[in-house]
Amino acid sequence: MRIFSPNDADLDAIASLLASGEVVALPTETVYGLAANALNPEAVAKIFDIKNRPATNPLIVHTGSGQNYSEWVEIPELAQRLIDTFWPGPLTLVLPRKTPIPDCVTAGLPTVGIRMPAHPLMRAVLDRIPFPLAAPSANPSNYISPTCAAHVKDGLEGKLQYLMDGGECNLGIESTIVSLRRPNDPLLLRPGPIPPDAIEKVMGCPLRIRQHSSLSDGPMDSPGQMKVHYSPRTPLILVDPSEETPASCARIRIQPEDAQNPAMVANPSLRHFFLSASGDPGECARHLYKILHLADQSGADSILIDRPPHKPEWLGLADRIHRAAASGSTPH
Repeated sequence: MRIFSPNDADLDAIASLLASGEVVALPTETVYGLAANALNPEAVAKIFDIKNRPATNPLIVHTGSGQNYSEWVEIPELAQRLIDTFWPGPLTLVLPRKTPIPDCVTAGLPTVGIRMPAHPLMRAVLDRIPFPLAAPSANPSNYISPTCAAHVKDGLEGKLQYLMDGGECNLGIESTIVSLRRPNDPLLLRPGPIPPDAIEKVMGCPLRIRQHSSLSDGPMDSPGQMKVHYSPRTPLILVDPSEETPASCARIRIQPEDAQNPAMVANPSLRHFFLSASGDPGECARHLYKILHLADQSGADSILIDRPPHKPEWLGLADRIHRAAASGSTPH
């Protein structure tokens, strides 16, 4: 696997590879993405093959600030307000697609998810190319998402040729997804770093929230809708914080009982991990996948993870934890 560095020569090389139909793992502010020319069906097919992703699961398209994204999607007035406020950033909008977007990107749907990432390296690549990038998370399908280059390398070694090392992702969970397929009925399909109330404030109307119970593992009507997702290979089990941890299990807690303890990983040899020193939901989200990777490599029989608080600011993190644990006590 060739590892690129964040310099102009390597960014130019990546742009050339993408233009020639290759796939490159790139950092975004959310997670690392497996990027290819979204207008090239052969390049997009490589993404599905590398990830072992079902063709029924559509991809998110990533656009740059210098690109004319109105060529690829219809933009109703409500969408434009959200774009003006939240782009570049971790907001994906599901909008009616236009002809240049191929069926393989959308799983044949009349809509496509599109966003403008904020990560400077991803933006630098997009500034060098005239086409958008399809870029799902750079990991085997359904496995824990990658938030650093080492996660990508561990998951896709032998299948992926090119990787840009851009350090750790600063948000750590995937983008918020809002469907405007029906502009008068905006629907939150996947919670993420941008909370629903912030979106409602900009739209000036309510945002309906799709419930986790309505997700399935059949054909998807949008990216990010699989019921079982983001999962470690070790069985992950949701538990109450008061529950004891058997010696054979790893334990992930929201925060240490001693708030003065700055350690995120308290004692790896005992397989005991914390998402945050302070219990801040943003910090917990940023560390979730990193901790899941560590716990998955700990040799435990199972991983027990504390139920997150049932509060609006925890919605994105809770969604990822519930889906990562959706397979129950059986490994997959």
